[in-house]
Amino acid sequence: MLHLVFNLANNSILTRLYHSNSVVVFLDNAVISLLNNSIFESHLVDLINVSACYVLDEDLLCRGISKDDLIKGIICIDNTELVKMTIAHTPIYTWN
Repeated sequence: MLHLVFNLANNSILTRLYHSNSVVVFLDNAVISLLNNSIFESHLVDLINVSACYVLDEDLLCRGISKDDLIKGIICIDNTELVKMTIAHTPIYTWN
């Protein structure tokens, strides 16, 4: 299953994503939560250990965030790779 996370306001969303067969893509303002030392860091590290976690590089660029600023284990992808993921994974859930 594919989870598209557009906004991460609290940890409750993260707890719903802990599935070994999940793929999680952080988009839009959710990319800010992926920064080292964010309030979500410990929860995200736990999530990375059980699910593949990605971030759209274009959203990082728009916010002036470097890949080096991200929590270790987050994988950067481009729009083409995102489209391939949406084709390959069902169901797709969106989180705002």
